[in-house]
Amino acid sequence: MVAGRRLAVAVALALGLGTAACVSLRPVFSCSTDEVCVSAGEQGTCEAAGVCAFPDRSCPGSGRRYGTYAGPGLAGECVAGTADAGVDAVDDASPDGAGEAGSDGGGDGAPEAGPDGGDDGPPACGDLGEPCCPAPADACHGGLACAGDACSCVAQIAAGGNFACAVKTSGALLCWGQNNKGQIGDGSRTNRPTPVTVTLPGGVGVAAVALGGYHTCARGTDGSLWCWGDNWAGQLGDATWNSSNDPVAAAVTRPVTRVNAGGTHTCALYDDDTLWCWGWNQDGQVGDSSQTNRNSPQHILDQAAAATAGENHTCGLLLNGTLWCWGGNGGGQIGDNSHTTRLAPVEVSSSFAPVEVIAGGYHNCARTGAGGMYCWGQDWQGALGDGGGDDRLVAVSVPAWGTVTRLTAGINHTCVVHTDGTALCSGEDAEGRLGHGATGNQLTPAAVVGGQAWSALAAGYGHTCGRTRTGGIFCWGDNTYGQSGDGAGGANRLEPAAVSLGCP
Repeated sequence: MVAGRRLAVAVALALGLGTAACVSLRPVFSCSTDEVCVSAGEQGTCEAAGVCAFPDRSCPGSGRRYGTYAGPGLAGECVAGTADAGVDAVDDASPDGAGEAGSDGGGDGAPEAGPDGGDDGPPACGDLGEPCCPAPADACHGGLACAGDACSCVAQIAAGGNFACAVKTSGALLCWGQNNKGQIGDGSRTNRPTPVTVTLPGGVGVAAVALGGYHTCARGTDGSLWCWGDNWAGQLGDATWNSSNDPVAAAVTRPVTRVNAGGTHTCALYDDDTLWCWGWNQDGQVGDSSQTNRNSPQHILDQAAAATAGENHTCGLLLNGTLWCWGGNGGGQIGDNSHTTRLAPVEVSSSFAPVEVIAGGYHNCARTGAGGMYCWGQDWQGALGDGGGDDRLVAVSVPAWGTVTRLTAGINHTCVVHTDGTALCSGEDAEGRLGHGATGNQLTPAAVVGGQAWSALAAGYGHTCGRTRTGGIFCWGDNTYGQSGDGAGGANRLEPAAVSLGCP
């Protein structure tokens, strides 16, 4: 709630449908390729009906459920069939994202014959790093799951202040890096230079994880929400101010479908499309029209599709496609053509239609359905990638990013993935966080070195991590606290270094 009122979305009126009935009318988002089917970092498939579906292991056979924008009769329903993987099933050229929940659905279509076109049989498939097998029911072997182009044991990679975590397709959670506030969640405050397992109470599996500056929240496979680490401002959401080295239950009142963590605040999307936030609120980043810290969830938006949290601001994407931001605005990160702090949501000044938005420390970038990139906010070290270095008070198109399928933002840098798996980064780079093989700020995007083909990236304060198309996990940049995850000492990593997660 915003100052005791709901920020309702009169979608019917906005679409000119001539009715004031209180119903949830959602626009239909059409697709022609898998690349455009991304929701809050989760890769979907473009189905034969021309609309997107997303992984859902509760759907029998297909393992996919139609998305919010699939239109009447399809939205929210399971995709029928067992071997249909959407319009891109044959070539499967689209990369996979840092999806929030479980494994990615779909298959690769018919296997090719051997190199001479003879009787060599189908190519190897189903094992770690190999292509997914044609039948989704057995696309990957031994506890692996299909992650875009290949079988992987990692469903999501995430980065926080000075640490990182990975969610495995089995529902296991592993974290590494700085642990001075208990943000790793293993019951200690010992830094972890290699991944350690984090267990939720009752053996609940992890569907997704969100990392803040010094706290972590995980969404359980049952819709529960668990948080741990620093709690001086109430960012754990458990109605206390007590920090915790172990997961504690957040005081949510409905199943959680998305979770996002900012520097010292947290937001969660409930299964009724409402957005709730809590934690540090000095700059209004909670969005409840106050500057009072909150240690339990506060109702902020209705009809919300996704949210993203920065260091001291928050943005929410509504089901009608409009984008709203609130909180600190010193760098212009609210996008309303001002530097005025906003204690409640205001609409972002824009002429583009975002399908995904990501908040950095004091800036934001958004992706359109066609892969265009728009950015705004603080840019003095190049995080926006537009070459100017000047703060942008409204969203501006940044063609230098190219056609983007994935994006992530850290405290003062931004990275993207292209359709061919190449990655570009721009912004501050004192420790190697851009992955260029050297240090030095970058005002325009430059390629990450190493030759890997990437499917997803995640940016922290001074480091970046990614998952490759063959399922490998790599990190680079600041390694003061072991956030590279390779256990090889505190030297910074100027290019991607492999992290072992014990797959499968």
